[in-house]
Formats: sequence, structure tokens, C-alpha cells
Amino acid sequence: MAGQHTSVGNYWNDPYHQKLFFEYSTYLPYINNLVETEKSESFKAGITRLKKMILIGGPDDGVITPWQSSHFGCYRGEKNLTVVEMKDQGFYKNDSFGLRTLDETGRLVIHSLEGHSHFDWHTNHSIIDKFIIPYLD
Repeated sequence: MAGQHTSVGNYWNDPYHQKLFFEYSTYLPYINNLVETEKSESFKAGITRLKKMILIGGPDDGVITPWQSSHFGCYRGEKNLTVVEMKDQGFYKNDSFGLRTLDETGRLVIHSLEGHSHFDWHTNHSIIDKFIIPYLD
């Protein structure tokens, strides 16, 4: 459960420990409206106000598993390592936190890059120049 406390933004949804995820994760299940709270509508409104959401990932990431989780994909379950893509997830179909709204209005951009490790996303100047800088105001 160290990932629950040490990962960026408390972003770790371990498919092998879903019960523990919902019991101990203090951020992700709420911001993704997987758990309904009095702030659920506010969280969704915040996401749907975004001009763009850019998702960058690739099969050679080497850190994020499955790599498709950088695009809101995940393993099907604790014992099933089949990847469920973003558009097949309940939170997307139900638009629980606004991801489908962003997608349907052209404000969700997904980049899949082969041949780049996790650390290239913030150190490789050609990736930064092509896939990050153009989206900054």
C-alpha cells in the first residue's frame, strides 16, 4: 500500500487490492467520482471546465503498468490482466467525472508513443517540444 501514500497525487489504483484502494485511498476514488460525495458535482464541473486534457503514454513506459492506465485504462481485475480501455470503463460511459464530455467536445487529446521510457516524458526535448509545449498557453 506504499503507492497509496507516495505516488503523485495519491494516484494509485492497484487492481490487485481494490478493497484496500477504496478503504485507504484519500484522493483518487473521490476526484474520479468512484465514491459519491457532496463534492462530486464540483469535481466534475472542474474537469469539464478544462480547455484540454492531454494524456501521454506508451507501451515502452517501463514504470506504469499497464501502460494504458496513462490513458485511463486498467486491468480487468485482480486475476485478469486483460486491459479495459478508457471508453469501456463505467466512469467513461456514465461520464461520472466529465471525461466523456471532454472527449465528445474535442478537448481530450491522447498521445501514444512507442519507443520512449517513462522518464522521456519530462526529459526528452523532442517529446516536450512536440507533445507538451503546444498545449501550454
